[in-house]
Amino acid sequence: MTFFDDDESMFKLLGEIAAIEDKLESDSSSQIHEVFPVDKSNQLKKQYEELYDKYITAKIELDRIRIRETSRHQAEIDILRKYFCYRPIDKEHFSAFWDDNYQDILEAHQDTELIDRGTFIRNYFKLIPPYVKVGTRIPEGIKNIYHESRWCFVYGQYSATIALSRTVIETVLKDKYNIVGDLNETIKTARNRRLISKQTAWDANKVRLFANKILHQARSAKENEAKDAIEHVRSFLEEIYLL
Repeated sequence: MTFFDDDESMFKLLGEIAAIEDKLESDSSSQIHEVFPVDKSNQLKKQYEELYDKYITAKIELDRIRIRETSRHQAEIDILRKYFCYRPIDKEHFSAFWDDNYQDILEAHQDTELIDRGTFIRNYFKLIPPYVKVGTRIPEGIKNIYHESRWCFVYGQYSATIALSRTVIETVLKDKYNIVGDLNETIKTARNRRLISKQTAWDANKVRLFANKILHQARSAKENEAKDAIEHVRSFLEEIYLL
């Protein structure tokens, strides 16, 4: 979890870029400093472009997900956050940034923990379309969360898949039947009231147990658990919302 080398490289890059900017600005605007020969000026511009390309690459490859450790003073890190590489890209500038750098962005994220092309393709085709019977009227919000849980599976984010699956079950029991509280108890209540079948209660409880391992024991989910979870939730939704 240490990123000292990354941060030091970024500070060094920014320092070198700033130094060249100062020289170029002095060359173009100052009446006191000696003007550089054309070849020297062109050399500085080329160095600047090379350093700027390295800066853009570093910005693209920067891990924006995991916690970073640094030995730098907080004030220095705040400068990076607010003004340089760690700063979010402004919405109005993102289209141009994407058009110029999308290939590098995708390459930086492929075959990493964020986007593994092989996992994406394999998992996408492992999924069976979540068919439900005609007349199943699932609310849009619930469908959207369920779809998101499936995309998490495709991307190999199995813990997120299960956490969202649990959210679907808990939300449906609360919004549809006004049953709130501990999820174990709400599932039992729905079963005892015959709002859901014994099998559906078992499916929902299985998702709850998967989620407990993630949320309370900090254990990463397994692929088969995540796949089971989205199938259990599909059955859960079909039974509840089938008219």
